[in-house]
Amino acid sequence: MNTKAFLKKLFGGTLCLLALIVAIQSVRITRADKGSTPIEAYADTAKKERWYAMEKKVDSWTDGCGKLLDTGIKKMVIVLNLLGIKTEQSCEGHLNWGRAYPWVSFDTETSELKELKTTYKNLWKAVEEKKEEIAKKYPDLSEREALRKARKELKKEDKELENLWKEKLEVSVAMDKLRKFMILPLQKLIIQFYQQHPVDLEVQLNIDYKMSFELFSLDGEWQIIRNDAEKLQKLKAYQQEMDAFADFLVAHYFNS
Repeated sequence: MNTKAFLKKLFGGTLCLLALIVAIQSVRITRADKGSTPIEAYADTAKKERWYAMEKKVDSWTDGCGKLLDTGIKKMVIVLNLLGIKTEQSCEGHLNWGRAYPWVSFDTETSELKELKTTYKNLWKAVEEKKEEIAKKYPDLSEREALRKARKELKKEDKELENLWKEKLEVSVAMDKLRKFMILPLQKLIIQFYQQHPVDLEVQLNIDYKMSFELFSLDGEWQIIRNDAEKLQKLKAYQQEMDAFADFLVAHYFNS
């Protein structure tokens, strides 16, 4: 009997959703932190003091709605910041709201990156203005056709646009390179972790580079198409993997 059928038999059809929500809210209570070494057990007093200071600081952090950090992701947030990897947002994963997998995003904003972003924004604007300028010369053509015709007939304007595109691409690459260098220490730790912690690829943690820098299980984004029982099962696996990596980082922090 699958989880959904069991819940329906145990609680009745009208209470299935409520039962599932209660189940996920109790996930972190019922599962044990197997293999976790208590912070008190580590010998380095100075590092323990820094840990407790960071823990106190993290306990005061809230999201945009004024909600405190989830208990299930707090250890990860503490150790990442102690390792010099500044976090921005995080969540332990929920079925009834937000994402159904744990994740952590990172603050990669620096003065240098801000300058590059401003340059990129200005170049983007210049590219659009140049495209509009070319399009006005060929009002009867689509933008794509106008640009193609300009390449043949308006060599000066076309060259200016090409140079703007190249410069914009160079700035984009510079931004990406800067942010990746900032997150590189974490990437190296992930590689080290999985050299001694083989798991199924679907739960393996990965840093997503597409939109923002976020740490989550490779398979997590597929939760959106799963049924409630499958989501719950996967969520537990993702949370356990995030916890295992947090324990690895804690040991790395205290023993390095």
